[in-house]
Amino acid sequence: MKSLRAASATLLAASLIAGGAITGAASAHSAPQSLNNATLAWSINDEVGGGAYFGGCNFLSAGTAGNTRSARPWTASDGFYAAQAGNVRIEKPTAAGGWQAPTWANKCQDKNGTPVKPIIGSTSGNRVVLTKGVGSVDPATGTATIRWNGSFTVAFYGGMVYWSAVNPVLTVAADGTGTLKADLAGYASDMDDQGKWEPLTADDVTLADLSGVSVSSTGFVTTPNYLGVAVDVEGDDQEGVGQADQNSTNSAYWGSFPQSFIDYQQELGAGPYWYTSSTSEGGIDVKKVTTSNGFNVVFDDPANKPVASTTTASAPAKAYGQASAVNITVNAPGRTATGTVTLKRGSATLGTANLSAGRASIPLGATALPVGTHQLSVQYAGAGLVLPSTRAVSVTVSKAKAKVSQAKATKKKIKRKKKSSVKVTVMAPGVTASGKVKVTWRGTKGKAKGVKVTKSKKLNKKGKVTIKSKKLKKRGTYKVQVNYTGSATTSTAKKAAGKVKVR
Repeated sequence: MKSLRAASATLLAASLIAGGAITGAASAHSAPQSLNNATLAWSINDEVGGGAYFGGCNFLSAGTAGNTRSARPWTASDGFYAAQAGNVRIEKPTAAGGWQAPTWANKCQDKNGTPVKPIIGSTSGNRVVLTKGVGSVDPATGTATIRWNGSFTVAFYGGMVYWSAVNPVLTVAADGTGTLKADLAGYASDMDDQGKWEPLTADDVTLADLSGVSVSSTGFVTTPNYLGVAVDVEGDDQEGVGQADQNSTNSAYWGSFPQSFIDYQQELGAGPYWYTSSTSEGGIDVKKVTTSNGFNVVFDDPANKPVASTTTASAPAKAYGQASAVNITVNAPGRTATGTVTLKRGSATLGTANLSAGRASIPLGATALPVGTHQLSVQYAGAGLVLPSTRAVSVTVSKAKAKVSQAKATKKKIKRKKKSSVKVTVMAPGVTASGKVKVTWRGTKGKAKGVKVTKSKKLNKKGKVTIKSKKLKKRGTYKVQVNYTGSATTSTAKKAAGKVKVR
């Protein structure tokens, strides 16, 4: 499908030359503007979201659908249905008056959640939104050329009949007329031949003819031509196959989509769904009319502009050996931030996390930071249309609170001139205590009164130590006191170890 892209390039070049963008000699009355963020939101008609007699409903899907290999309704397991694909998304109205992304489960429901039916007034109201269109516009002359890179699919009868529009191109002339063209790809089928399923492509097909377009500096809204449009269709003499004659009964909704589009739909097997095919009053023909003001072009859609983000972060004070986390929120006006956040200490990365609903939590390991106050950096990388941001966060790590869990003399009575042994265990939450323990034997009774003996020794790798005094020569009672002097990561602690009597 090369012809549409070639045509769009030619049209764009012609527009730029006419506006002086290439020669640099723009006319006094013309100021062409380059576009790189144009959006088209198109509510095609009620039938595109209407109920179907088989397959549930008709619907829109983003992207080019795969091959079902036969005329059958789609299933969820096919994986064909998508609310967004690249620069294209599908929306449906909400009861509150806004728009939402449909799902496989609710695509056949109207704005109130009621299943659609094949009757007048019942439709999901779904529309296709093409974003990031590029080209040029000249509001002074009323001309515009925009092309979109992407595709969407129209499925009828739950997907028994479907086709995709690829890389649409919009052109608007100075007289207010315009076209939306695309390359089409689908599969031809036949109600009378259920085995027929043949790939069918066409280039430069006109999806919509426009008239009376008034181009402003921001865009335009219009209703594509349908009412009063006559087409040449095989089988005009057969009601329900060819285009019905216009009469007083159907004149209010009589018409058709463009001729080249109808030609393609005829080969596809779905022609009568796009023009008035009955002379009777009402019926499904009313739903075929193009949606009033359903063709909305915005040249620089704010919804597609990057927005600044604001990152905030908090971290509770923690003790060394205690795990914690830095809690992060990324706010972006009108958007929900996605993507990743990274926590850094200088150039070292402490962790990363994916945002969920604009929030994330990055764990801080029990020993990830030494004791002290640290200035960390939270960095949001940005994603989609949300720009990056950074925030500093202060984290204070205190020493782990140590406890002398065991302090016991191995013997409560010893002979004079013997050594006293004391077993000590020091513990701290989340960390093995290290450093020195000092044991003091202080005489309180008998000849030992006033005697003071002190010994110190390092804890082993398990936070334990056995400390022996020098020989205790004075008879009497000694009170034993254990003092843990702490370390770079643990606090000091002490405990009485009872009494020792020297005989």
